[in-house]
Amino acid sequence: MNRFAHMTSPIFLIVFGVMALFFVIAAVFLVRRAAIKMSVGGGGRRPPTGGGAVVLSGSLRSRVMRAPKVMGPVFTLLGCILLGVGVHNIRGAEESKSWPTVEGEITTAEVLDKRKPGERHSTYKARIEYQYSVEGVAHSGDRVSFAGDVSSSNRGAASELTARYREGSKVAIYYDPEDPSDSVLEPGMTAMVYLFPAIGGLFLVIGVGILIFLLLSRSSSKEL
Repeated sequence: MNRFAHMTSPIFLIVFGVMALFFVIAAVFLVRRAAIKMSVGGGGRRPPTGGGAVVLSGSLRSRVMRAPKVMGPVFTLLGCILLGVGVHNIRGAEESKSWPTVEGEITTAEVLDKRKPGERHSTYKARIEYQYSVEGVAHSGDRVSFAGDVSSSNRGAASELTARYREGSKVAIYYDPEDPSDSVLEPGMTAMVYLFPAIGGLFLVIGVGILIFLLLSRSSSKEL
């Protein structure tokens, strides 16, 4: 693991952890605020005890809680998927440092403009493809690193990658000895490898936070 990845990986986790906490608190606050506004607008009533709390009618409470009931499971599911993909990439990146190498050749090196019709700004992505042979069996690949393909508005980053891996140049290919078709040009950990699990963890925390809020709201409604 290079020094940059070693320094930035904890920073990624801390930043996304703080963001997750912020979004959970904001979601709870917004749902409660929406409930109060809807109750004042119609269907809600204030208790005669003068405590300032709002008691929602059954139909109004159902409307208020409908969105979190959908968002909670969706965020939780997406979080689990992204976290699983991220953990898989981290494991692969760590194992790739000990993979054997074979000489290969870059077959494609180009910068793709991913601007969609109607959009004013472009995003750029480097497309790198290569071929190699292991024990007489031909293979091809397009993975530069386990960080995945990242599009950016900065064309220079994509151009730098295509300049590093020029078409027709010979390069060292790292391949999985148990599955030679699985390969990578740059083995090991990078800071971007932590992006998927960080985002997955963020979604998971938000989803679980919403589900906990729903359970607490259900308990408070039963008490009322």
